[in-house]
Amino acid sequence: FVFTDTDVSITSDVGSASLAWSSVREVWAFPKFWLFLLSRSQFLTLPTEGVGEDVLALIRSKTTVS
Repeated sequence: FVFTDTDVSITSDVGSASLAWSSVREVWAFPKFWLFLLSRSQFLTLPTEGVGEDVLALIRSKTTVS
């Protein structure tokens, strides 16, 4: 994951994608991970272990975190 002011980029062994913050409908925060809800049937999982508070603050500023 790479977070910027304009988007979030995801890269894995199978591919990569960039999503504008407007694509994220809501974020559900759990103690060990956050779910980025993109639609009723699509989401991304962000494990939060090792994620800096500055990154979490950026996510909070760009989305609605529940």
